[in-house]
Amino acid sequence: MWTCLFAADELELAERAFDRIEEILAGPGAGAWSTADREMGWARRWHHARKDRSSGPTPQGRVAFGVIDYAQPGRAKASQNIGDQVQTLASLGHVVRHQNLKFHGDPELVSFVEGLQGRVRPELALDSTAAEIDLVRVDRDASSYHELSEPTWLLEFGWHMHSLLNKEVWDFPFTRTSARSSSRSTATSVVC
Repeated sequence: MWTCLFAADELELAERAFDRIEEILAGPGAGAWSTADREMGWARRWHHARKDRSSGPTPQGRVAFGVIDYAQPGRAKASQNIGDQVQTLASLGHVVRHQNLKFHGDPELVSFVEGLQGRVRPELALDSTAAEIDLVRVDRDASSYHELSEPTWLLEFGWHMHSLLNKEVWDFPFTRTSARSSSRSTATSVVC
């Protein structure tokens, strides 16, 4: 139920509901919800989420680069379309061809992108200008909830008309301006 509050942009109330669910799951009736660990583990990344926060400027000499992901607060509502992930891989293919890029950020994401970079065929590799890249995950359907540095570059592609939690709430990507002017302002009419 906390996801309905999240979709309605009642983030403080959603946070309290989430905390209460965790309290209940820590109690004697915790075994009644067999998928609780998986569902709450997924939801934890959205706990304390707020819209349009900046993580400050990108460190001197670096470029922030967004990698599109497809998660949303409700695990079952995240994209199940393998084509979405294929599009992200294809866009990264254009980046990792540049062999003089050094990646920073979440160790798992950096390791993955470096692995892609190491698989570029020699005839496709580019010996371009060296650069330092901060990789950041940006969820297509909930991008305004990420703390992004300014500016953050992103290769944008694909179909973006996916509602947050299938509640007719649209978090159109990827700028703070578009997030503020999107139809998120109608979220209070969400029916759960």
